[in-house]
Amino acid sequence: MAGSLLTGDKIVRLMRRRNGWAAVGYCFFALFAVLMLIAGPFLLNDGRPFPALAAVVMGILLMVYAGKRLFSAIKTVFRTEKHRLFRKYGSPDDLAAQILQGEEEMILDHPQVMVTEQFIMKRKCFESFIPYDHILLIYRKEHRTNGVLDGIYLVIHDCYGDSYEYPFRMGQKYAGDLEYAAGEIGKRASGCRFGYTTENLNWAKANVKPLPEA
Repeated sequence: MAGSLLTGDKIVRLMRRRNGWAAVGYCFFALFAVLMLIAGPFLLNDGRPFPALAAVVMGILLMVYAGKRLFSAIKTVFRTEKHRLFRKYGSPDDLAAQILQGEEEMILDHPQVMVTEQFIMKRKCFESFIPYDHILLIYRKEHRTNGVLDGIYLVIHDCYGDSYEYPFRMGQKYAGDLEYAAGEIGKRASGCRFGYTTENLNWAKANVKPLPEA
């Protein structure tokens, strides 16, 4: 992670940099959405109504997605200290101190995820920091391409209505890491539920609490 050099200022700088690059990426998504919207009428005039409709629908959906993400990234870049992360867990310096302590109490030192005695966090993604006593729901998620499993994730919902996907590597070297992490977190996250079910999702939603005031 960041070792003993991690400070509140460094967290803010890294968040700004990460979200700045994300904003650039979402701009390209938005541009692609505009091109699809422009292509719709041309396809319609060319006598291809179904491709035209598909282009417009996909363009609208992609524009909405890119717009929301772009707004969030830009907001984080220019108002980093006001990010909901710090409304949850204190100042950047407070968060840095918690992460540094966690690095001394590691349960699973995975290449992509930090699993400590107190919290879980994707490496280099401070927004994904969740202390165990704020967890409401945990479940496994799989991603497949053409039916082939190519990604596994631990999905966690917190008590403020946010959820994050924590990626775990596959292969013999990392076999069982996700299940081990889930089990260890479950021992420390009293009251959380396990499993992707309608009942659990509704329960987690019903137990969301307001975000602390800035």
